[in-house]
Amino acid sequence: MAVRAEDFLRRSWLHRRLAEAGAELAPAGCGALPLHFGGGVEAELTAARELGLAELSLLPRLGCKGRMTLPQLNAKGVKLVDQPNRAVRQPDGGLAAILAPTEVLLLAPLSGEAPLQAKLAAEWRLEQADGMY
Repeated sequence: MAVRAEDFLRRSWLHRRLAEAGAELAPAGCGALPLHFGGGVEAELTAARELGLAELSLLPRLGCKGRMTLPQLNAKGVKLVDQPNRAVRQPDGGLAAILAPTEVLLLAPLSGEAPLQAKLAAEWRLEQADGMY
């Protein structure tokens, strides 16, 4: 059975254009992302020329902000650098984008699986609010 963007609660603002271009979708996060544009290499090249971007807005993400963000995430095993405007690949394939000395955005890998984000969100407590989520 084909996966359709309409089968999910969240849809990309591009879902109609992707469908017109012949995208074959796969579940990812809380929506569906294009895997390929059936019809072989030529169809993929045509889609790349016409669409020219990757749709990642439906992938899970988690933002963390506060003066203790970097130390707390480091303590929880998140790989970081102490330098703003850098991204560090995580063991699961996701990224930790260090936006500022007090702000990190954790992006899920392209698979849409987000165990790191889920673990951190589940562990969050109000008393930790200075520096998390």
